[in-house]
Formats: sequence, structure tokens, C-alpha cells
Amino acid sequence: MSKALAINLRRLRKIRNVTQLELARMAGISRNAYRSIETGISRPRTSTLHSIARTLKVSVFDLVIEIPSIRNLRFRAQHTLTARERAEREQIAVDVTRWLNDFNSIEEITNDRRPYQFDGISFEREYPVDAAARARSVLKLDENDFINDICSLLEDAGIKIRPMSTSLKRFFGLSVGIQDGGPAIAVNTDSSIPVERQIFATALEFGHLLLHPDSYKSDQAEEDEQQEAEASMFASYFLMPQSHFEKEWSEGRGIHWVDSVLHIKRLFKVSYKTVLNRIVEEGIVDSDICQEFVHSYNIRYNKNLIFKEKPEAYLTRSEEPSLLDRADFVEDRLARLVINALYDRLISFSRAAEILHISVREIRERVVEWGMFNSNR
Repeated sequence: MSKALAINLRRLRKIRNVTQLELARMAGISRNAYRSIETGISRPRTSTLHSIARTLKVSVFDLVIEIPSIRNLRFRAQHTLTARERAEREQIAVDVTRWLNDFNSIEEITNDRRPYQFDGISFEREYPVDAAARARSVLKLDENDFINDICSLLEDAGIKIRPMSTSLKRFFGLSVGIQDGGPAIAVNTDSSIPVERQIFATALEFGHLLLHPDSYKSDQAEEDEQQEAEASMFASYFLMPQSHFEKEWSEGRGIHWVDSVLHIKRLFKVSYKTVLNRIVEEGIVDSDICQEFVHSYNIRYNKNLIFKEKPEAYLTRSEEPSLLDRADFVEDRLARLVINALYDRLISFSRAAEILHISVREIRERVVEWGMFNSNR
């Protein structure tokens, strides 16, 4: 326990951005006593462990759990990370690994594992636009089909989806290779990130899974710009196929061009910049269109949409007009498996709560709401 406790303490303390002395004081112990625990020299009393857990606002279980190892993880950064950001990154990897272990476990218990539809199909060195079209074909999507529920679509194809909220800057998503219990995709659903970006991040990580299967190395921290550009192109054409886009754009002639952009963005559930980037690629307009759109939007709707010269990936909710709703990005398969396992009495209420990271009371309320058990059971 001492080694796992030491590793967890260092990571969690850095996330809280406090020193050993500050944490020791808040927990009511001496710095030397705390330091010996964090370095693995001594084992704390149970009361001390509970005090530290309360101070860090985590459970004792979070402090003592062995860190699961994962090798085939694609989690890259495009900027230098601070010590706190590195700790947050490590925590995300830990959370995703535990979630994936739980997901695979509940699939085994309920005998409900989805086969990976892309297993054995190679997309490497394929042009991203062509790869996106072929991926849609494998998923039995017609060229004119909208992707209304990307989570269900990919989960039906055997890819696990993990919505998670973190304030780690410029983190939108990561993916896990098939060798480590995947394929799986985790997406940052922090309230500052538009739902459009969450959907795009899911499609982008799907692109990495198909285009770059050999890039899943958890010890590689720097992003490959070419691979990121390829995955981004894949995501754009996967969500918004060219012929379908051209059809919708053509049908929008006659209405104000700003309204046409907003209409198309909502149809395809993408960012307004994704639509604008496509018409720039088509040579319909020049690259100044983003600034012109914001100016025209502000006049037409009398709203203060702010133009910032930055990549589409970094748009915040305040910079995305005509926002999608949270209901447009919902993962429900894990919760459904857990409830089914409860209904069949394959797991306990406490285990169900642990998997879904909610209280036992909330689990019981969900069960009653779905009418699976009566309220006195």
C-alpha cells in the first residue's frame, strides 16, 4: 500500500497545488510525518489516512488504490505542461484506466460485449477524406445520413465512450488502443467546452484509432502535428461528407449567408468554424471569412460574438453561436449495463455506485425511476 499511497499522494497534492507543509497543516499532522508518508517511508494510521483524504477531498480508496498500468494510450499535449498540469494529466489517465477496467468487467458480467467492427480493417496511409468515407460505409451510413448520436453510433461499433469533466487546459479528448482493453475514447465535457467541440473531439479520436494505430504509446507526450491534422480532416469529413455538405449549402442559397452557416452547423452538429473552413477549402471564399462572419452575425442578431484568431479547437461556449444542447452528446451504455446487472442481481448497489461514481442513494433512485425494483426492496 505504501508505494501506491505515495504515488497517489504526490499526484493529488500537485493537483490541489499545495506544498507538503500546507497539506500537513490542513490535515493536522506535522510536515515530517506527512513527508514520510508521501515518500513511502512510513504507513499512516487509519485516522491520519482519513484526515488526509478529507483534506484532499477524495476517498480513502482513491489514496490507497494501486495505479493500473496502461501502455496503448494516445494522450498528447501541444504545449509544455506545468507540474500541476502533469499531475492532472496523470489523474485523467488513472481515471480512464479504472473506468475502462470497470466497463470491461460489467460487459463480462452481463455477457454483453460489443465486437469492434473495425478490427482487422487497415486505414493506415489512407487519405483522411477517403478514410472517413470508408468508415461511414463500414458503419452503414449513407452519404446523406446525418450523425445525430455519435456516442451510440461508435458504441454500437465496439468503441467505449467516456465523457469526463476536467479543467486541464487544451485537453479535449484521448483514446485507448485495443491492446489495453479498448478501443475507447474519453472526451472532456467541461462546461466551458461547446458540445460541438465535444462531438468533433470524439470523431477526431476515432480518426486516430483508424489512421494511427501504431501511435498509442502512453510515454509519448508530444503531439505529432501531421497526425493531428490528418485526424482533424478525418473528423470534418466523417461528420460532414462533402457531397452532403455541397447539397445543403446549395439549398441555402437565397437566405442570408450567416443563417445558412448556422443552419448547416446545427444539421451536422459541428462548430461554425468547421463550416467556414469547409467553404474556404472549396475556394468559395477566402480565409478572412471568420472575421466577416462574426461582424455580420453581430449586426444581424444584435449579439456580441467575439472574434479571436485562434484554432477552432480552442473555441469556448461564449465564442460559439447557436449552441447545441448537452442532450446532443450523451453516453448511456455503461449506465444501462450497470442497471441491467442490478436488475439481474449480478452486482451490488455499492458496486454499481462505485462504477458510475455516484452515491448508493442515487443508484436506488434510478432503479426506482426505471421501475425495475419496487421502492421497498
